[in-house]
Amino acid sequence: MPSDAGDILREIAFRWRNFATISAPAWKRCAGSWEQLTATLENPAIKTIDDLRTRFGADLDEWPRRLTLRELHEAVYLIDVLHRHVNTSSDINPPGLDVGAKNGTALPALANAMPGQWDLVEIDSHRRYATLSTRRAHGTRIARHYPPSRFIAGSVTDLTGPYGVVTWILPFVDPAPLAAWGLPNRLFEPERLLAHVRNIVTPGGTLFVVNQGKVEFDIQRDLFRALDMSATPIGKIESTISPFKRERYSWLWTAPA
Repeated sequence: MPSDAGDILREIAFRWRNFATISAPAWKRCAGSWEQLTATLENPAIKTIDDLRTRFGADLDEWPRRLTLRELHEAVYLIDVLHRHVNTSSDINPPGLDVGAKNGTALPALANAMPGQWDLVEIDSHRRYATLSTRRAHGTRIARHYPPSRFIAGSVTDLTGPYGVVTWILPFVDPAPLAAWGLPNRLFEPERLLAHVRNIVTPGGTLFVVNQGKVEFDIQRDLFRALDMSATPIGKIESTISPFKRERYSWLWTAPA
């Protein structure tokens, strides 16, 4: 993609973030209890959450003390989606990988839906919050609750795998969201990144992709076709506990054995 004035500023900001990496302590105001979330929801959503807490056990009782109210809502939504659309019947081996992990708050859902080691990789891991703490600091902190999982600051292209399951929530398949998140144009390379991820999924392993909106879903289809990947479209994700206003769509791809 060509550079422009906005891209040059994004490049400067991105480089500065990756130079000034020291973080304040990873503090945040956590939800405190499940009731803080369920008080905002309708009965069908509350029942779904109760069922998930019963199914997945005691660790979910700890989530409100580790996650903000918004993060808690997104985590329980994710474990619901994984439970219904991805095989969660056994522990993962080799490890799982979450691409574009932001601050790592998907890990509680991932580690409970598919127990085992998870690697969380985020290229913009030194982005800061108002508290001056970074995504990396928060991701590292939450990974400590799920050893031997780890938060990795860097690009997925630095990883060699193999991985038994890869989750990729909202990959940048359209340049507009990339710019909206303040990332430089040079990082927009959806086909190359997908090709690399394809190559690090172990034979028989799974790639689960979630796109935002029908337009990105259609772009994702074209990317799979360009790389001769026979991905199965799950289509629009339906969940009584979705915290999102925009529709989300998903795909499953199994690496040839």
